[in-house]
Amino acid sequence: MWEWVPAGFLLGVVGSAHCVGMCGPLALAIPKERALRHHLGRVAGYAVLGAGMGTLGQVVHLGGFHKSLTIAAGLLVMLTAVTGWSAKGAWVTAWMAPLWRSRRPAAAYALGVLNAWLPCGLVYSALAAALAVATPAGSAVFMAVFGLGTVPALLALAWAGGRMPAPWRDRLRRVAPAFVLALGLLLVLRGLELGIPLVSPGRLTCH
Repeated sequence: MWEWVPAGFLLGVVGSAHCVGMCGPLALAIPKERALRHHLGRVAGYAVLGAGMGTLGQVVHLGGFHKSLTIAAGLLVMLTAVTGWSAKGAWVTAWMAPLWRSRRPAAAYALGVLNAWLPCGLVYSALAAALAVATPAGSAVFMAVFGLGTVPALLALAWAGGRMPAPWRDRLRRVAPAFVLALGLLLVLRGLELGIPLVSPGRLTCH
């Protein structure tokens, strides 16, 4: 379970290139003094999502389908990396609207929690990996460290005041899918149980 924590953090760090390219305007719209609270809320939102996915994964594991789940999760991660698929999130943005206008300290945190629920192919990839972790606590930690990995780049962007040229942000956005593909491939290999130490153990366990 815990061996996935570094992978979650690295996915966040590398994926922050995607965040800067796709969510740059959102990050720049948040006042600098509220940015840290916003991102802490976002990390908490990811952790809640991770706990839900971990609970589902644990149920599947107890049913004896963890091997198939891990392979399916890996394929899903790879699919989202290639297609960049995301769903519509009008209901989320509707809930976020009054929080933008509020100046209460808690509003920035709540806005971050809702931000975690915005449709995003990178987040879907992380959730698919969290599903394969298959424990509520482990999946919550996986998603939390994923969120933490995205924070430095987004804070730097907010504090820099948008000085990064748009073409640079676009180039950064194109870097993330390669690492997401690698994570998906790793999940598939683990599910195949090829007996390769660390990469594809002989038998998957859920701690």
